[in-house]
Amino acid sequence: MEECIIHHEPRKQTRTRIGLIVRTYLRNVDCVRDVHTTLMTLILTATLEVLAVEVWCPELRAAVDKLASEYEHKVSFASLAFLSSPDTSADTHLVPLLTRYFQYLQTDWRALVFKCELERMLRAVLDTDLRQHFKTAVFHSVGHILDDCRRNRTKLDNIAIPPPWKEGVYGMTGGGGSVDGVSASTTSSTNVMDIDLAIQQYISDPSLVKQALRDLRREVITINGQVLPPADSHQELAAQLGLILHSNKFEYPLSPRKSASAAAAAAAAITTAKKKKKGGRPRRASNYASDIGIEYESSDLSGTESDTSTCSKIDVGLVDALAIRLLIAVSRTGAGGDAYFIVSDLFGGEEVEVVPTHHTSSSGKVNQGTIEIIVKLSSITIKSHAKFDIFAKPIVSESDALIQFHTTTTETIALQQSRVASFTTLKEKKSNMTGWRTLAIRPAFYEKIPSR
Repeated sequence: MEECIIHHEPRKQTRTRIGLIVRTYLRNVDCVRDVHTTLMTLILTATLEVLAVEVWCPELRAAVDKLASEYEHKVSFASLAFLSSPDTSADTHLVPLLTRYFQYLQTDWRALVFKCELERMLRAVLDTDLRQHFKTAVFHSVGHILDDCRRNRTKLDNIAIPPPWKEGVYGMTGGGGSVDGVSASTTSSTNVMDIDLAIQQYISDPSLVKQALRDLRREVITINGQVLPPADSHQELAAQLGLILHSNKFEYPLSPRKSASAAAAAAAAITTAKKKKKGGRPRRASNYASDIGIEYESSDLSGTESDTSTCSKIDVGLVDALAIRLLIAVSRTGAGGDAYFIVSDLFGGEEVEVVPTHHTSSSGKVNQGTIEIIVKLSSITIKSHAKFDIFAKPIVSESDALIQFHTTTTETIALQQSRVASFTTLKEKKSNMTGWRTLAIRPAFYEKIPSR
């Protein structure tokens, strides 16, 4: 947005720009059937330039398409009736239309730039075929959606999202792994100092930090199962993280053999608990049912309080880095809103609306945080869980959701050990994949009730 200057552009310069578009249009149009295509190309190219964006959003394309259609209609009528020449038609009809269009850009530039950047992100991270399929599909029932999601489960479970601080990252990667022949692996030249500087510049935005701290209070954050108290500042958040990471909860190690047996015992206990919750009876099979919720899998794979060593110390820089990543993860105006925008793009539409669901617990007991931090010797994993309801428009207070989707955004911070005297210090190990996240989207669990 800092590069967009159209709202400061004087009227004289805007008139000059419009005149250039008109002259270029007249030089390139030979017949009536070329009017729409030529105008669309010229206006959209000029729009990218004045808004300083790389792609246009659907709203802009619709506005330009409407302008071109309106002018095409007027030109076609005038040409058939031999009422005016192309030059006269352009001065009479095209110039006023373009003037209104650029006034629209100057008025709504901020929202339009945001939508264009959002479209750039969606094109980059989503598989083209997957996006086209869900945006054009017509679903006839919940079962139809569940079956479609199951068929595309691999793609929906592995949506790679680049770090928000990486300059131009959306232009360099795509849902298929590369754009213009440039793959993520070719960016390995990024050095540690560049990453640190980019992160600090991104998090130095006071409005982003303020909004992130506000969003942080809405979340339940757990570190290996221990609830993190709310914080009012970046420094307070880092201090609280440091206290928990250095507490006795993380002191006692397990040998690999004991760790494996403990993990097997935990998995067996979870399975038994799920069966007891269902009254000891297995879940009834049906001809369609959604996948098990991501939150169950996440709890199975979470770290335990014995994952870190008694002789290991957490580096101060690692605590601060974790606090920064946490602020980025929860910011709904920043990276934390990616899950909502992607779910809205895939499953929203003109007739339905995607609404975030607030996590509530009637008992007040925290079994799983909306954000989980899992600390291990080799890595720290941040899992951000969210739920989204799909409602038919218009939404009324007593209406029920058509379907609910669960998302988990996962970022793994790789750790490296450095030996100092008799202590092992854990620090962040940066690479070209630092800050990348993986988004998984699945429908909530539904079970078909057989008709009597």
